[in-house]
Amino acid sequence: MKRQRWFLSLVFIFSQGLFSKSLESYITNIPASLMSNKIMIATYNLENLFDTIHDKNKKDWTYLPLKDKIKDRNHVTRCLTQPQAYMHSCFYKDWNNDSLTKKLTNMGKVIKEMNQGLGPDILVLQEVENMNVLSMLVEKELQGLGYDYISLLEGADARGIDVAILSKYEIMAEKIYPHSFLKEKEGEMKRQNSRPILEAVIKVQNKTIVVLANHWPSQANPSVARVAAAEMMRDIALGHVDNVDLVVATGDFNTINRDNPHPYKGNGFSDTFVDAEAVARLLKSDLNEGTHWYRGTWSSLDKIFIASKSLEKKKLITNWQSFDIFKRSFMVKNFNYKDRDTGISTHHEGVPKRFSSRTGDGYSDHLPVTLNFHLAE
Repeated sequence: MKRQRWFLSLVFIFSQGLFSKSLESYITNIPASLMSNKIMIATYNLENLFDTIHDKNKKDWTYLPLKDKIKDRNHVTRCLTQPQAYMHSCFYKDWNNDSLTKKLTNMGKVIKEMNQGLGPDILVLQEVENMNVLSMLVEKELQGLGYDYISLLEGADARGIDVAILSKYEIMAEKIYPHSFLKEKEGEMKRQNSRPILEAVIKVQNKTIVVLANHWPSQANPSVARVAAAEMMRDIALGHVDNVDLVVATGDFNTINRDNPHPYKGNGFSDTFVDAEAVARLLKSDLNEGTHWYRGTWSSLDKIFIASKSLEKKKLITNWQSFDIFKRSFMVKNFNYKDRDTGISTHHEGVPKRFSSRTGDGYSDHLPVTLNFHLAE
């Protein structure tokens, strides 16, 4: 079994196209004197953390109380414009205060489990509607964890979901880089807005860290949209890497192996970044198969990339062994999946348990990713 896992790890690494420099060359021993001086950086897609209030100019119609939908004469028309797969929930989902409270409680439970109950020191989040609902999460569910610094700058996503950063250390500066791409609609190429990249400059003791929070276009969009996001992230990182101690790019990259062209291959991406999961799989055989499960297949959509030049500086030493696709038994379920094409049913264990607004049970369709860094003296 261990030999099989080792083989699968190598297949995974080669499939990422990240061998511009040997991954083994980045593995270093951490001096015992530095082991206690560490920070944890994590990323977590919260899957549709919306408040219960409509945001102007945003298509957040699904995540409203049913009583408000019934009163609104225009609600039916709005739902009819939704893709077929989402039309039913737009009509009938009752996203009320009780649903939101349970969602916040469940998200808080996961975050408080990380880092031995302390919560990550820097936490990047995706699918957060606005500062209002993010403040609810911090104030109601994460009290006492020390998240005194919060960053969320509104982007142009049509549904209104944004990326955000919670930090126990001071955020010295913040900025968003808008992202849009061309997509064919009704026979024409039209420009579509996506989530921006959120940049935060964070001071940790005497070290300066740049965190780039990402949520790239989904698989419903062409791979060139994600390639454009990759190139923008690369350029942002290169603009900082010589002047700070660490550049980390993390989030939900919505990228799978069969993407073509592939965002991680070519255009200098693999020269700029090192995939923490790829290195960790050289050292660990017990990592989960991926961070996201969809129709019987695991993918590692959620990533932590470290700028290769930052690794060479060794101002903050990456603890590759600490890398984790964070999974606890309460976050997952066993599931019998029936393939839509073949009709064949297969049993899957440890699948992320999505949140149900009806029952109040569940968390997210993604698993978080965590990684520790040790501060050099």
